[in-house]
Amino acid sequence: LAFANSTIAALPLDDIVLYTDLDVMPLQPYSRLLRWLTWNDLVLTHEPQPSITELHRFNGGLWLLRVSRATRALLHNWYATFLRNERLVSGEQAHLPDAVRQ
Repeated sequence: LAFANSTIAALPLDDIVLYTDLDVMPLQPYSRLLRWLTWNDLVLTHEPQPSITELHRFNGGLWLLRVSRATRALLHNWYATFLRNERLVSGEQAHLPDAVRQ
């Protein structure tokens, strides 16, 4: 998350970035995700099953974004939330819903 935050902050506006965990196995070419950036600056993986808590509503293992002021702010907020609360909840993914709400 620290690397993603600093990378997004340094890249030019409108660049496109794909982050994926190493255990993600694509079933289609990643390029098929680009159409979603027509309407959004950020595409997150939504968990297919209803979650017991808001903490696991999104899956941080695969996301695509267009660098914008909004996505920079989101990554900054996500990282800041993680740093403030990392001892309370393990893993950066659990802090994503708080960052999305900000």
